[in-house]
Amino acid sequence: MDILEINFTVIPKLAKLFFPAVLLGEEVYFRKDSHGYMVRLNKDLSPNDINYTPNRVINISPSDQLKRIKSYFDLSYFTPKQLTHIFSRLDDKCLKFENIPLDRMVSYDTMKIKFELIEKDLKSKKEELLNNYKIVKDELLRFSPVEVQEIAEPKFKTKLTVDELAYLFKLMIEQEIIVLDKNQKTKFFDFIATNFQSKDKVNISPNSIRNKSYDPSFQTIDKIHTDLLQMSQLAYNHKRVDKIEWEK
Repeated sequence: MDILEINFTVIPKLAKLFFPAVLLGEEVYFRKDSHGYMVRLNKDLSPNDINYTPNRVINISPSDQLKRIKSYFDLSYFTPKQLTHIFSRLDDKCLKFENIPLDRMVSYDTMKIKFELIEKDLKSKKEELLNNYKIVKDELLRFSPVEVQEIAEPKFKTKLTVDELAYLFKLMIEQEIIVLDKNQKTKFFDFIATNFQSKDKVNISPNSIRNKSYDPSFQTIDKIHTDLLQMSQLAYNHKRVDKIEWEK
């Protein structure tokens, strides 16, 4: 993903998820009139009018927003440098969001409300959204900052290809030897790429591990199946001895 797509697609999308402009109210629609001016769709109309178009009700749930954000990151892959850039830009938007008065975060088109009755709810929503941003930022940057990548420890060598390594870990997850919580896949793919190398590649991208785990070839499955059968035989042999030694 190039920097233009990140700046003009990714960051605006994430900013909208992290920092919604309206927390409570209605989405007001506009259209061009015969003179080319933008006018409110329901201007001078009431819900009883035949050509009235109901507005979409907005009632932001910070927990739902957080699920959407985590799902977005789980389905995407960003390098450490890209994550650092994304959150540096979002930090500015976070500061602006933090300074927006609460009364500007409610917008009703067809009814008048008493702000004091919803002020506490709006404040709670805003605080939770800001806290969500901190949680996601800390979680993603703590485990993959650029500095850590540059001084990373040597990786564990394997005799497996990227395809075989990805499939082996997939089996362990499906067998629940490794148990992942919701939205942990991205972090786990990063962990594999950071700590292991294949027999032909020192540096593996998390995206490659992800893709290969979803679409293993017959040869890959056959190779890992053979290895597992040999491991099963080793375990059987270990059952018959009093002490198990590391052979290598």
